[in-house]
Amino acid sequence: MTRILRAPRLLAAFGALLALLASSLVLLAAAPARAADCAPASGSTDISSAAYGDDDVTLTGGVDYTWGQETKLHIDFGKSKQLASVKSGDYFTYTLPPDSGLAPQVGGAAFNVTDPAHDNQVIACAVFDAQTQKLTVVFNDAAAKLQGVQGWVELRVQIFPLGEGTEGPRKIRLTQTKTLDITVHPGQGPGEGFHKDGWLRVGLKEPAFSADRAIVWRIAFPRMQERLTNVEVTDDSEDTKWSFNCSFIDVSAVQVLGPNRAFEQRDQPMNDAEKAIAKTVEGACEAERFQAKVPEIPAGYMVIFPALYASVQMPMGGTYTNTAVLTADQWDKPLSTGHKVDMSGNGEGSGDSSTPPVTPTTTAPVPTTTEPAPTTPATTPPATTAPSEAPSPNASSTPSASATTQPAPGPGEAPDPAPAPAPGGDDDSHGSGQLPRTGAELALAVGSAAALMVVGAGLLLASRRRRR
Repeated sequence: MTRILRAPRLLAAFGALLALLASSLVLLAAAPARAADCAPASGSTDISSAAYGDDDVTLTGGVDYTWGQETKLHIDFGKSKQLASVKSGDYFTYTLPPDSGLAPQVGGAAFNVTDPAHDNQVIACAVFDAQTQKLTVVFNDAAAKLQGVQGWVELRVQIFPLGEGTEGPRKIRLTQTKTLDITVHPGQGPGEGFHKDGWLRVGLKEPAFSADRAIVWRIAFPRMQERLTNVEVTDDSEDTKWSFNCSFIDVSAVQVLGPNRAFEQRDQPMNDAEKAIAKTVEGACEAERFQAKVPEIPAGYMVIFPALYASVQMPMGGTYTNTAVLTADQWDKPLSTGHKVDMSGNGEGSGDSSTPPVTPTTTAPVPTTTEPAPTTPATTPPATTAPSEAPSPNASSTPSASATTQPAPGPGEAPDPAPAPAPGGDDDSHGSGQLPRTGAELALAVGSAAALMVVGAGLLLASRRRRR
């Protein structure tokens, strides 16, 4: 009886290890791209000059923008310059000029470049480095099997062109030798209602990105037609990916606008009445919460907290959310407003299969002569066209409580450092074919396979003993 039961137990152990191996392989296939995978290996080839040219770098929103409006920087590869083939590890780079007038809105995680013509397999990964303002795209084994590789990558950016003021003709520098003439209109800002907005602190003033002040949140009180008393705002950091950096938050820097000053005039010096209200503001800051109280706001006045700095965990990527709640003695119910900051990049690419598919979509005719049968040609997938997306205005003139549009910082509020590395956390990671994984993941798969071999040998030995 003991011998009869021993074999099923061994088989059960064998099945469990099979499941472990299968799950580890699934994890290896489905894991999203990471910045570590996008570092060109030693000895790999930089094919930037062969991958794209000035004509391949554009903005998806055309030539008419508002100050601070979000659009996408679009880079085609293998289009104006033909890429007959690539090797695994080949890479190309794009560096955003320091005087571009663009503020990248991308996070620190890598993102995948997928091939929609071949089941969305991953053919490359990409990462944007905030310190160098450089995008790097690294091709993998799947791309090496294609002929005529072409595609595109995109990065979210905001329009902050250089020059005086926030309107009029401007130039955007897309490469060192290419500029784009655009027309800029003043940003609408949050309007007259209770509004919260935010942006990645990138920019035009400081060359270095800082995770300590990566995001700026802004709160604008509503301009009411009645006098308000004991007005209090509470801003909770419920999103665990960021927290307030109280070392850089100055409550005394509050802006007060009188009845005759629009939001767009907030950078002008305050008059005596506005300064008097600003001096009464009290605030308290903790990592997870910011609170401020204004004892009295006369009718027609507006209070703005322009810069609530937030630190983030690195690498950055994905969506960062925030919600603020406002109360006053005159209101039965509190007002609530929220905002989100999205950071992402994405891309697609395709090419002709260099070897015929295993299951061709067409069937070769059966030969009726003694001559060799004709070979089945590889089908050519349809060419993919880079999507063109018109950006939406960065803020509504009558914002709702759930506003998610991009803010329009004034010239004095333009975010300072450049964005955190790499488009990503939004990570548009479609597809299953990934770049090589890390040593720890490979060790898991190899270890599982080794365990299977040991158990298999044990089963074989037990079987021979029973026969004896």
